[in-house]
Amino acid sequence: MVEITYQMVLSTLQTAGILVGIIYYIFNMRNQQRTRNLTLRAQEQTLRTRHATIYHQIMYPALSTAGMKNILLLQANPVSSFEEYQKLTRSNNEFYVAWLCMCNLYEMTGIYLRQGVADVEFFAMHQPHWNLRFWRQAKPIIYKLRERLGPSHYRNMEYLFDSLEKYLEEHPELKP
Repeated sequence: MVEITYQMVLSTLQTAGILVGIIYYIFNMRNQQRTRNLTLRAQEQTLRTRHATIYHQIMYPALSTAGMKNILLLQANPVSSFEEYQKLTRSNNEFYVAWLCMCNLYEMTGIYLRQGVADVEFFAMHQPHWNLRFWRQAKPIIYKLRERLGPSHYRNMEYLFDSLEKYLEEHPELKP
Protein backbone atom coordinates (compact mmCIF):
# COMPACT_ATOMS: atom_id res chain seq x y z
CA MET A 1 0.00 0.00 0.00
CA VAL A 2 1.12 3.50 -0.74
CA GLU A 3 1.84 5.65 2.20
CA ILE A 4 0.57 9.25 1.92
CA THR A 5 3.09 11.66 3.24
CA TYR A 6 2.97 15.33 3.96
CA GLN A 7 5.32 15.97 1.01
CA MET A 8 3.03 14.10 -1.43
CA VAL A 9 -0.03 16.09 -0.31
CA LEU A 10 1.86 19.35 -0.63
CA SER A 11 3.18 18.39 -4.08
CA THR A 12 -0.31 17.39 -5.26
CA LEU A 13 -1.81 20.66 -4.00
CA GLN A 14 0.93 22.65 -5.75
CA THR A 15 0.30 20.81 -9.02
CA ALA A 16 -3.46 21.34 -8.70
CA GLY A 17 -2.89 25.02 -7.92
CA ILE A 18 -0.71 25.44 -10.99
CA LEU A 19 -3.33 23.71 -13.18
CA VAL A 20 -6.10 25.93 -11.78
CA GLY A 21 -3.91 29.00 -12.42
CA ILE A 22 -3.25 27.95 -16.04
CA ILE A 23 -6.95 27.28 -16.68
CA TYR A 24 -7.87 30.64 -15.14
CA TYR A 25 -5.25 32.37 -17.30
CA ILE A 26 -6.57 30.71 -20.47
CA PHE A 27 -10.18 31.64 -19.69
CA ASN A 28 -9.14 35.19 -18.83
CA MET A 29 -7.23 35.54 -22.13
CA ARG A 30 -10.20 34.23 -24.13
CA ASN A 31 -12.51 36.64 -22.34
CA GLN A 32 -10.18 39.54 -23.07
CA GLN A 33 -9.99 38.51 -26.73
CA ARG A 34 -13.80 38.40 -26.97
CA THR A 35 -14.04 41.80 -25.33
CA ARG A 36 -11.42 43.18 -27.73
CA ASN A 37 -13.32 41.78 -30.72
CA LEU A 38 -16.60 43.26 -29.50
CA THR A 39 -14.94 46.62 -28.91
CA LEU A 40 -13.37 46.55 -32.38
CA ARG A 41 -16.73 45.74 -34.01
CA ALA A 42 -18.38 48.55 -32.06
CA GLN A 43 -15.65 50.98 -33.17
CA GLU A 44 -16.04 49.90 -36.80
CA GLN A 45 -19.80 50.42 -36.60
CA THR A 46 -19.31 53.82 -34.99
CA LEU A 47 -16.91 54.80 -37.77
CA ARG A 48 -19.35 53.67 -40.47
CA THR A 49 -22.15 55.60 -38.78
CA ARG A 50 -19.91 58.66 -38.60
CA HIS A 51 -19.03 58.36 -42.29
CA ALA A 52 -22.72 58.00 -43.19
CA THR A 53 -23.66 61.05 -41.14
CA ILE A 54 -20.88 63.13 -42.65
CA TYR A 55 -21.80 62.00 -46.16
CA HIS A 56 -25.42 62.95 -45.54
CA GLN A 57 -24.38 66.36 -44.21
CA ILE A 58 -22.13 66.94 -47.22
CA MET A 59 -24.75 65.89 -49.74
CA TYR A 60 -27.68 67.64 -48.09
CA PRO A 61 -27.34 70.76 -50.28
CA ALA A 62 -27.62 68.59 -53.40
CA LEU A 63 -30.58 66.66 -51.96
CA SER A 64 -32.50 69.80 -51.00
CA THR A 65 -35.09 71.37 -53.30
CA ALA A 66 -32.61 74.02 -54.42
CA GLY A 67 -29.98 71.34 -55.02
CA MET A 68 -32.38 69.31 -57.14
CA LYS A 69 -33.16 72.42 -59.20
CA ASN A 70 -29.42 72.91 -59.73
CA ILE A 71 -29.01 69.30 -60.84
CA LEU A 72 -31.96 69.55 -63.24
CA LEU A 73 -30.58 72.80 -64.66
CA LEU A 74 -27.17 71.21 -65.24
CA GLN A 75 -28.76 68.15 -66.84
CA ALA A 76 -30.85 70.34 -69.13
CA ASN A 77 -27.79 72.31 -70.27
CA PRO A 78 -24.93 69.90 -70.96
CA VAL A 79 -21.74 71.54 -72.18
CA SER A 80 -19.18 69.80 -74.33
CA SER A 81 -16.48 72.46 -74.53
CA PHE A 82 -14.96 75.34 -72.64
CA GLU A 83 -16.43 77.78 -75.15
CA GLU A 84 -19.95 76.42 -74.56
CA TYR A 85 -19.37 76.68 -70.83
CA GLN A 86 -18.27 80.32 -71.12
CA LYS A 87 -21.21 81.21 -73.35
CA LEU A 88 -23.70 79.54 -71.02
CA THR A 89 -22.27 81.04 -67.82
CA ARG A 90 -22.32 84.53 -69.36
CA SER A 91 -25.90 84.21 -70.59
CA ASN A 92 -27.43 82.20 -67.74
CA ASN A 93 -26.50 83.22 -64.21
CA GLU A 94 -28.62 80.40 -62.74
CA PHE A 95 -26.53 77.86 -64.66
CA TYR A 96 -23.34 79.43 -63.35
CA VAL A 97 -24.62 79.32 -59.76
CA ALA A 98 -25.70 75.68 -60.19
CA TRP A 99 -22.28 74.84 -61.67
CA LEU A 100 -20.45 76.51 -58.78
CA CYS A 101 -22.69 74.85 -56.19
CA MET A 102 -22.00 71.37 -57.56
CA CYS A 103 -18.27 71.97 -58.04
CA ASN A 104 -17.92 73.33 -54.51
CA LEU A 105 -19.93 70.44 -53.10
CA TYR A 106 -17.59 68.00 -54.85
CA GLU A 107 -14.57 70.02 -53.75
CA MET A 108 -15.65 69.82 -50.09
CA THR A 109 -16.38 66.11 -50.44
CA GLY A 110 -12.88 65.64 -51.89
CA ILE A 111 -11.36 67.50 -48.95
CA TYR A 112 -13.21 65.31 -46.46
CA LEU A 113 -12.19 62.22 -48.39
CA ARG A 114 -8.54 63.30 -48.58
CA GLN A 115 -8.51 63.95 -44.83
CA GLY A 116 -10.07 60.55 -44.07
CA VAL A 117 -13.23 62.08 -42.62
CA ALA A 118 -15.49 60.73 -45.37
CA ASP A 119 -15.50 57.40 -47.16
CA VAL A 120 -15.64 57.02 -50.94
CA GLU A 121 -17.92 53.99 -50.56
CA PHE A 122 -20.95 56.16 -49.75
CA PHE A 123 -20.21 58.38 -52.74
CA ALA A 124 -19.85 55.33 -54.98
CA MET A 125 -23.22 53.98 -53.90
CA HIS A 126 -25.12 57.25 -54.41
CA GLN A 127 -25.78 58.11 -58.05
CA PRO A 128 -22.30 57.30 -59.42
CA HIS A 129 -23.56 57.51 -63.01
CA TRP A 130 -24.70 61.13 -62.64
CA ASN A 131 -21.64 62.15 -60.65
CA LEU A 132 -19.26 60.64 -63.20
CA ARG A 133 -21.18 62.16 -66.10
CA PHE A 134 -20.90 65.58 -64.47
CA TRP A 135 -17.18 65.04 -63.83
CA ARG A 136 -16.47 63.95 -67.41
CA GLN A 137 -18.23 67.07 -68.61
CA ALA A 138 -16.54 69.36 -66.07
CA LYS A 139 -13.02 67.93 -66.26
CA PRO A 140 -11.85 69.63 -69.48
CA ILE A 141 -13.43 72.89 -68.34
CA ILE A 142 -11.70 72.75 -64.97
CA TYR A 143 -8.39 71.93 -66.65
CA LYS A 144 -8.84 74.97 -68.87
CA LEU A 145 -9.74 77.14 -65.86
CA ARG A 146 -6.57 75.94 -64.11
CA GLU A 147 -4.52 77.61 -66.80
CA ARG A 148 -5.79 80.93 -65.47
CA LEU A 149 -6.55 80.17 -61.84
CA GLY A 150 -3.68 77.87 -60.92
CA PRO A 151 -3.14 74.12 -60.47
CA SER A 152 -5.06 73.90 -57.19
CA HIS A 153 -8.37 74.96 -58.75
CA TYR A 154 -10.82 72.18 -57.78
CA ARG A 155 -7.97 69.72 -57.15
CA ASN A 156 -9.91 68.04 -54.31
CA MET A 157 -12.81 67.55 -56.68
CA GLU A 158 -10.43 65.76 -59.03
CA TYR A 159 -9.11 63.68 -56.11
CA LEU A 160 -12.68 62.69 -55.27
CA PHE A 161 -13.44 61.51 -58.79
CA ASP A 162 -10.10 59.75 -59.19
CA SER A 163 -10.87 57.92 -55.94
CA LEU A 164 -14.38 57.14 -57.12
CA GLU A 165 -13.18 55.71 -60.43
CA LYS A 166 -10.55 53.61 -58.65
CA TYR A 167 -13.15 52.35 -56.15
CA LEU A 168 -15.56 51.44 -58.97
CA GLU A 169 -12.81 49.52 -60.74
CA GLU A 170 -12.21 47.55 -57.56
CA HIS A 171 -15.99 47.02 -57.14
CA PRO A 172 -17.40 46.45 -60.63
CA GLU A 173 -20.81 45.51 -59.22
CA LEU A 174 -21.31 49.22 -58.42
CA LYS A 175 -20.25 50.51 -61.83
CA PRO A 176 -22.95 52.50 -63.59
